[in-house]
Amino acid sequence: MQVAAYPASSPASSRSGRRIAYTLMNWDANIWQLKIGRGGAVAAPLIASSYVDHLPDLSPDGKRLAFLSSRSGAQELYVCERSGGGLLKLTSLETVVGAPRWSPNGDRITYSAQTESGHDEIYVINANGSAAAQLTEHPADDVMPSWSIDGDWIYFASNRAGPYDIWRMRPNGAEPQRITRGGGVRPIPSPDGRHLYYARGRFETTVWRTPVDGGREEMVLPSLSNWANFAVTGDQIIFIPGVDAALRSTIESFHPATGEKKVLMQLERRPVWGLTAQAGRVLFSQVDRDSSDLMIIDPAVRQRFKLRSLSTNART
Repeated sequence: MQVAAYPASSPASSRSGRRIAYTLMNWDANIWQLKIGRGGAVAAPLIASSYVDHLPDLSPDGKRLAFLSSRSGAQELYVCERSGGGLLKLTSLETVVGAPRWSPNGDRITYSAQTESGHDEIYVINANGSAAAQLTEHPADDVMPSWSIDGDWIYFASNRAGPYDIWRMRPNGAEPQRITRGGGVRPIPSPDGRHLYYARGRFETTVWRTPVDGGREEMVLPSLSNWANFAVTGDQIIFIPGVDAALRSTIESFHPATGEKKVLMQLERRPVWGLTAQAGRVLFSQVDRDSSDLMIIDPAVRQRFKLRSLSTNART
């Protein structure tokens, strides 16, 4: 019997077994914008609420933003103008919705969502919220989809053959083809359409690349904070490397052709999931507030008590 829902953690029962104590974690993640100009880099909040806003993706023309938010109670897909206005909720699935990616012409968005069977599948939806369609149906997890540069393929990560690897399929959901063999998630094509960049794993990991049709797999970056924190734009990769002991990191640029690396910004707060970059702008998500409540449940009287609240900033 469920007595407390996520994000409840660390349960402990009393000696009599009549009461249960647990920690209720609450954290607020917001999407920030870093503008890079001749005078330097300036960061400011772009999408902010008291809930989790993360996994942003800029449309190809830079005028709209797709992102995930828990502001409705469940993590759903939203679209807004690049200024943050004109908010439109695209999904009402009340399940686990995954990272969105715009199609090359900006008329559709692909994402993943958990089905009633408990598996994640790939979906596509029009940018106005109409005509949502499920593209995969497999007793495995298909996640983190991304379009090819010409829109002829959708790349995604799947564990249908064991550990997660990169696969591709036509937008009509035709039988997928396997691309990588050594592990991979979060596929992103290079702007010239020749290579496919991807994270090796989900958490602190590395960035790799392979030809879009598959072939030699080579490591490009030795440190990445998580699978979602890199973008390929122009001739460079914008990324957030692994965090330090204080859970802080940096936003950096890397040019694969020259090996040149540059720090764009020092992050004073903990980065979470999602980074997108385009024409001197970098959007990323960070935790602006952490809080936790120590709770006690007495099932006999069906009451829940809050014993203590602890709020901290994201630097600790």
